[in-house]
Amino acid sequence: MEHITTPKVENVKLLDRYMNRKAANGTLYLTATHLIYVEASAEVRKETWILHHHIATVEKLPLATAGYPLLIHCKNFHVAHFVIGQERDCHEVYTSLLKLSQPGIWDGQVSVLQIVERL
Repeated sequence: MEHITTPKVENVKLLDRYMNRKAANGTLYLTATHLIYVEASAEVRKETWILHHHIATVEKLPLATAGYPLLIHCKNFHVAHFVIGQERDCHEVYTSLLKLSQPGIWDGQVSVLQIVERL
């Protein structure tokens, strides 16, 4: 899909402020429909899937000591707090999610305005 400039980002941390545990390290994937985070832990393979249409807001926070934070608020009240090591990767994921989470006209669809203009 043309909105996805970086489909895979490695060495991403997922912070969990509700459970008092160490930040998970893993890989972030962007697909046409989902954001997928896969933990790199050898013990258990945990995945977090977020549907793009469930994303309410995406915030790129100021630089922290661990990297570049990206905060995602979902419409189902889930909050995902990622820390990405490179600013370029963080910005590309941020802009991709902004575009993918907004409803729009896909190729092949006709808007109501286009139909009215034809009349």
